[in-house]
Amino acid sequence: VQTLQRDLASSLNSSGQLFPWISWLLEKNSAYTRTVLPEGLTNVLSLTNIFIVLCRLLVEQFPVSETELIPQSVLFNVDRFRRDFSRLGGIPSHLLKELPPPSSVPTSSSVSWALMDSLSYLFAFAVQRRLRQINEDGQLQMRTYQTIEELGSRLREVEAGPRRDMLQQALASIRDLKVEHSNLIRTCLWHDSFFFSFETLELLSTFLDSLTLALTRASDIDPEFSYVPDSYIAMLVELFQALRRFRPAGNGSFYLLDQAHKPLVQHFISFAVKHIADTRIRSPDSREYLQQSVLILMQYTQYMRLFEENVAARESMISSLLEMASQNHWLPVTKIISRLWSGACFATESGEGSVIFQRLFIEYLTQHPEVFEVFTDIIFNNVNSVMSEFTISLQEARQHRPTGDAQRRITAQYE
Repeated sequence: VQTLQRDLASSLNSSGQLFPWISWLLEKNSAYTRTVLPEGLTNVLSLTNIFIVLCRLLVEQFPVSETELIPQSVLFNVDRFRRDFSRLGGIPSHLLKELPPPSSVPTSSSVSWALMDSLSYLFAFAVQRRLRQINEDGQLQMRTYQTIEELGSRLREVEAGPRRDMLQQALASIRDLKVEHSNLIRTCLWHDSFFFSFETLELLSTFLDSLTLALTRASDIDPEFSYVPDSYIAMLVELFQALRRFRPAGNGSFYLLDQAHKPLVQHFISFAVKHIADTRIRSPDSREYLQQSVLILMQYTQYMRLFEENVAARESMISSLLEMASQNHWLPVTKIISRLWSGACFATESGEGSVIFQRLFIEYLTQHPEVFEVFTDIIFNNVNSVMSEFTISLQEARQHRPTGDAQRRITAQYE
């Protein structure tokens, strides 16, 4: 498969048909952004294969230079379907009125960045769906296995008692679940062989590191960063999280925790902590992607230690968290701070916190009393508001069993 991918990439490039063909493919499948999908779209598996082929072409033949900026031809391209994709600074039509294109941005097109841009849209159309399906299948496999184990435990208890009818029901349930579990195992093995082969993992790691560094360079130029498509952040975060979750068979360690991938993880952490409160990112989805990434990584002791080693995290994360709170993102802020102290969120199993970030947090608030005052006002005002609403919701729940929106509201207030 990898040889065929290389042959396809080389033939497309050498024939001069690469970018006309990519444009045709993206235009054909742009309807993937709709809620109801029309007929005639390329299937998700094929588009994911094409994504990997083009990723290989980018990494092996047209790597992004360590000094190259995102070209103007990419940043300000709002032709056809691209106008439907928002940018970090907002909707393209509004953004171009508010922030005229900076003349300092290079106008020459770049093959590597044209490929990167195409990859971001392919990711939005198909690969994102594919990765979420892979994650859902993996979680379902674990839940099915746990259910089989629980039923087996109950079955052993029933065997020692008189309730033979329950024994038959348990046996039938276990048989059905074992069939489902076997199918899920095959599906997950297919995912691993297709998307998580060693060579593909190394390819995606190299690609992600290039993307992270390129976005970091773009963020140093204002207002260029505001024109970056949202799809770049989605591609960066979701691919990173997919690699984070993967644990190679027969290996006790997760893939990204290998020493060889430490630079990628550190580059990603640096970018995330610097931009969780970046006001240039007006897109709520992109902001949430970065905030949730920090929140997820801090669940794990190994990643907490990597945050402590990261210079950008030590220098800017506390101020970014407090800035987030002032921007009405107080809920993720309190979750992150809770993890810094206890390694876990409220009502979850405790882990290891971070003495280093606890000290930095206290020092920052001591040195900035005005920030401390604003922060405590925000936290206690919001906690008071949520507790009041939660109490009222519980009183209503006692009178009428909550369903639908009422149940979701109670759950959200509790969390």
